[in-house]
Amino acid sequence: MKTSRKSNLVRCAVLFLAGGLCAPSGWGQFSSSIEGTLTDSSSAAVPSATITLTNAGTNIKTIVQTNGAGYFLFPSLPAGVFHLNASASGFKTTEISDLKLETGARRTANMTLEVGAQTAVVTVKAEVATVDLAEARVAGLIESKQLVDLPIPGRNFMALAALTPGVTGALVAADVFSAETQVNINAAGMRGEQNGFGVDGGTVTSMVRHGRTNLQPNPESIEEVQVTVNNFSAEAGNDAGASVKVSTRAGTNDWHGSASWFHQDNVLSSRSIFQSTVNSGNGRSLPAFRRNEFAGSIGGPIIKNRTFIFFSTDILRQGTAPSGTSVVETPEFTSLLQQRVPNNKSAFLLKSYPAAFTPYLNRRTAGSVFGANCATTPSINTAIGSIPCNLEIIGEGVTPVVSIRNAKQWSVRGDHLISARDRLYVSAFRTGEKFTNGNTTRPIMTYLQENLN
Repeated sequence: MKTSRKSNLVRCAVLFLAGGLCAPSGWGQFSSSIEGTLTDSSSAAVPSATITLTNAGTNIKTIVQTNGAGYFLFPSLPAGVFHLNASASGFKTTEISDLKLETGARRTANMTLEVGAQTAVVTVKAEVATVDLAEARVAGLIESKQLVDLPIPGRNFMALAALTPGVTGALVAADVFSAETQVNINAAGMRGEQNGFGVDGGTVTSMVRHGRTNLQPNPESIEEVQVTVNNFSAEAGNDAGASVKVSTRAGTNDWHGSASWFHQDNVLSSRSIFQSTVNSGNGRSLPAFRRNEFAGSIGGPIIKNRTFIFFSTDILRQGTAPSGTSVVETPEFTSLLQQRVPNNKSAFLLKSYPAAFTPYLNRRTAGSVFGANCATTPSINTAIGSIPCNLEIIGEGVTPVVSIRNAKQWSVRGDHLISARDRLYVSAFRTGEKFTNGNTTRPIMTYLQENLN
């Protein structure tokens, strides 16, 4: 038996690097921008100066002119590291290098020009912005380095959301493969149902129940995660709790890749006080458990300075043995049914769908089940006739059937420079999982359920 649920998630945005954002309504909240004022040494504005912004990773350049007040703005930018260059006639050229721009940030970079030859260059290294000069809000940023370096349970980036000021909780799914997942974080005292989620400018918040997310990107695919607690823009007006925005990684002018393997099993796990006794059925004090997760990514240029691609994947292979006991019939009772009522449905079911094990714990007689004293009542009248009072009919044990969970997620992102002012990016995710469902006590009733997202 197989069930499936399919829904392709494809996010495409056309960004105009100057002059505004061309995208569906609600996507502007995920774009970043750099603004500033250009002045001379006397603090007077420098109008009509040429400001050049260069993406350090892709070498894509954008040029704007300052207005009459010396103000300049680069809207709708992706997160990344940039170099800013300002030049005007009669002034030395000024550069700010390594200007880091976060997801959804509005970075202020004021510049001052010195009088001199335009061929002379003054280089200033950008400092880390400790205060957002453009907006007053409570927010936190999770970078790809944190996702790689920190030991995250299940490799789910949502576990780091609680590091944001004003956020508590972070009871999240064990991994990134579950669809329609409730993220139980509370921001500014709001309920979890008031959180909103987005990936690459598109909302992935459940349309059925707010506070649930339909996509959790794997860490290999994430460039940054921004968690905002208050002072939302109009685009995030539905998110009264936390607004979680994910920016995926894009290719650059150099080919880069990564690979990882995570392994966990019962041998490497500690026992609880309830798992100190060896199970007489399987000889273990801990149920068998194996979890292997393989992840990797690769990204680079298709055409340098113009077209880029990035691909990531995350594959899970997991097997879990049950730890609880189940009640099943004894072989003696099954034989009795075959003798007494061979054409009965009960006899057919127990013969055709036998239990995965013979009970070895708490075997109970017909007398104990029916509340009879076998010392005075040697036999018991039942629907199938008289049966011996001391006949063992049921018992308990641990099924040896291992529950499996195999899952995978892949993503691909493409970026293309259409012109000096226009940029196109497309990102797509696909998540699928297969897991054991049904009654593991009787293997023939067990089946693999498949979910695709």
